Amino acid sequence: MMRTVLLTGATGFVGRASIDAIARAGWHVRAATRDVARARRLWPERDWVPLDVDDAAATARALEGCEAALYFVHGMASHQDDYRHAETDRKSVV
Repeated sequence: MMRTVLLTGATGFVGRASIDAIARAGWHVRAATRDVARARRLWPERDWVPLDVDDAAATARALEGCEAALYFVHGMASHQDDYRHAETDRKSVV
């Protein structure tokens, strides 16, 4: 049976660049995004799951059945004054 990895940030630069290599390494990639409809239009062949990493319950649901997770999410576009603090707080949810 193929192992499953949750890939957060799957529509971002690093996620898009990594997904095929992860799949070639033998993993089933469960790609996470906030906007599944948009992602499915762009990459219909991928397994998409809705996820807002600030929502602990949604994160737990997305992780069900996964053996691993890759966290490629950042909040640089949020324009918060304290980017480092915001990133540290976000990672504590996952």
